[in-house]
Amino acid sequence: MNQLKQQKTFILLSQERLLIAMKP
Repeated sequence: MNQLKQQKTFILLSQERLLIAMKP
């Protein structure tokens, strides 16, 4: 259960980083 939470957080952080990277 804890591992799933970590994975979810990691994905959210990755998506946020991608959005920032795509900004001009």
